[in-house]
Amino acid sequence: MGILRFRLPDHSQFDSRFWESAYVAGAIEGIPKPSRRSIADGILSFDFDENDTCKLSMPWPTKDYGPIVLTSTSLKSSETPYSLRLELARGTIHRIRTRAFSWEHIRGLRIPAAYHASMDQALEHFVQAVVEEKGRDAPGQQAQWSIDKAIEASRSLARAYSSQVLQARLLGGEKLQTLFGVQLPTIPDWHSIGQELLPACNAISIDLGIHRIASGANRLADDDLVFQQLDWAKERDLKVIGGPLVSLQQGRCPSFIQPGTSFDQVCHKVFSRVENVVSQCLGRVRLWDASASINACAQYDLSDEQAFRLASGVIGAIRSIDPKSPIVFCINLPAAEYMTRDQQSIDPFRFARSLIQVHDKDIAGIGLDLNLNCWPHGTLPRDLIDLSDIIDHWQFLEKSLLVRLTAPLSLENDPTALYQNSIVSSWNFPGSQPSVQAQDWTQDTDPDLFGTKLEESSEPVVTVQPTALPPNGLELLQMLLSKPSVHGIIWNQAIDSSDHLFPNAGLFSADSRRRPLVECMSRLREQYVI
Repeated sequence: MGILRFRLPDHSQFDSRFWESAYVAGAIEGIPKPSRRSIADGILSFDFDENDTCKLSMPWPTKDYGPIVLTSTSLKSSETPYSLRLELARGTIHRIRTRAFSWEHIRGLRIPAAYHASMDQALEHFVQAVVEEKGRDAPGQQAQWSIDKAIEASRSLARAYSSQVLQARLLGGEKLQTLFGVQLPTIPDWHSIGQELLPACNAISIDLGIHRIASGANRLADDDLVFQQLDWAKERDLKVIGGPLVSLQQGRCPSFIQPGTSFDQVCHKVFSRVENVVSQCLGRVRLWDASASINACAQYDLSDEQAFRLASGVIGAIRSIDPKSPIVFCINLPAAEYMTRDQQSIDPFRFARSLIQVHDKDIAGIGLDLNLNCWPHGTLPRDLIDLSDIIDHWQFLEKSLLVRLTAPLSLENDPTALYQNSIVSSWNFPGSQPSVQAQDWTQDTDPDLFGTKLEESSEPVVTVQPTALPPNGLELLQMLLSKPSVHGIIWNQAIDSSDHLFPNAGLFSADSRRRPLVECMSRLREQYVI
């Protein structure tokens, strides 16, 4: 039996979800461990089965980004409580300095002076925090300053990485072949949204999921608007990603999949419908997205074997009709935070590796559903270095990556979102203020990323200092484009209409206001992508 304990600063002033989303992971492989979590007398405790060294990961407030996931260094199991803020500061500094060293000495990255200045200050504050910790009467402010300066350093480092790698990739004079686009919405007014998105896209993802098939039917209706979308994409020479054909995500799960339905019956209905949809769209789809959320499904309890059989069967059903078009399958929650909640959870990396071993010739790539800054249905918010490490981890499977991305671009109230009230950036903590901002202006119009400032939006100017958001938009897209393993990037929510999952993640608001990220995506495509 292992145990980790942490002294909490002013824990009653924090939203309880800070502690509920905290988890411990193995020190080497980094896989979250199932654990029993409790808080008593200002001590956060984790009890887990193996007496191994572990790392703590949890969202923590930062000056630049608001709450993002920070991780400690490897810690021995101990009844004696660690200082939470000090260990998060130690782990953050170690993680960022390690990445800077490897990028500089292995990849030849030119480290910017701004990184060294911020990291030097982070180290100075950390030394003071260690000294104060010995007195045991310090408020921990030095540790927090150390965290903030380390995150400031990480931003400089990540920007240098994205910029220099992209420049290197473009040295030959040709733009990137990366698929770059948006998931088209299935709403009556989809055409006007699609037209506005055209400058930002060389590819379009169309929802050909079997959940669109009417109850009692076995194929898409002939007048389903997705056929109009396929025609529209062909006329504009856009590459089409079809799917995901089967999604077990809440709100996208086929109605016939219910907790009491036998697994064999589910498979029969799923496979037959997939075959029919592929037949209906044969020759009009460049890339099939087979499945999503099978590894982390809250709607239908699947064992490892059942999840594999279902995902494998969908790939087989596609290939039985279309022997040539490439296929990908999507992994939901690729950072695997969900594994800490259930001992029977499916390891997403092992799940993907097993599918590839069986279908290596059929599978062209892996999709990663990165629904950021949303908990518990999405991936916890992270800095760019952390997100870069997640992408690098998945490239070890030696398959191309398709990143399906959403993140809140505003903290406005979004009552029609299925996962409303789930944005981590909106959680209360000491010193936080209720957000009134309408848009994540700071990162989507940052002049450093393009060299010239984008045109000011015609929307009203926000006069109140907005709550900080993690690097959801432009910086993240630029980092993903810099990754040679990423062959496709799809923004997965076009509009915050009545039928959407994640709050404020649409490129258009519920009243069809275009958000600045659309212009940024157009500029990225113009500069880097064919």
